[in-house]
Amino acid sequence: MLEQIRTEPLREIYRYWQTKCRDSVVPSRSDLDPPVELSAKILPYVAMIEVEEDPRRYRYCLVGTAINKQYGEETTGRYVDEIDLGDMKSWVIGTYDELASTLQPSVISREFRKQSGEFIWFERLALPLSSDGKTVDMIFGGAVVEPLTPLQALRGFGGV
Repeated sequence: MLEQIRTEPLREIYRYWQTKCRDSVVPSRSDLDPPVELSAKILPYVAMIEVEEDPRRYRYCLVGTAINKQYGEETTGRYVDEIDLGDMKSWVIGTYDELASTLQPSVISREFRKQSGEFIWFERLALPLSSDGKTVDMIFGGAVVEPLTPLQALRGFGGV
């Protein structure tokens, strides 16, 4: 998976998560201490997402300052379905659903147009956390977000 990750902050986050996996079991939230164990230059790109059940929803409980700044709005404390993801909202939720079902990490890199009309390129890394080794109760990872001009979006700017 490391070779699929294009941005260095997400590569470092992935390597960190890998060190916490034991015997092919994903780590739990209590296994991680990002403020202590990750470099200060990576923390602005870190995110933690709480997985709620009945009904299943995803809440950003921690979103790094670089993500919010580059995205253009505060997302900490909000649910994924409350954030302007344009026409990609259901697709993004589906990627989290798949991760929660399979316990497999995912990385995506996409361009999209927010409902506000702004164009965005992002790379997102989502890594499962499980307190019982079977059920994903949190998602750890991060994102690199870059605003695009309409011309960059039309030309297929692919970030980085």
